[in-house]
Amino acid sequence: MSGEVVLGDEIARAIKCVMEIDNEVRKKVREKSEQSRLAVKEGGSSFTAFQRLIDDICINLETN
Repeated sequence: MSGEVVLGDEIARAIKCVMEIDNEVRKKVREKSEQSRLAVKEGGSSFTAFQRLIDDICINLETN
């Protein structure tokens, strides 16, 4: 910690900037959020990968 004091006005300005509808950071977060949601949804890449892992484990259990 540098011991630097940040004024409340600066914090409020930064928060308002991020909260603006057309803020680029906000847009990117929304896009990544949607991509993440789709990945874990049935048929999504993460869902499919996890299903394959479960299938592999079950097959290995059956053969041992």
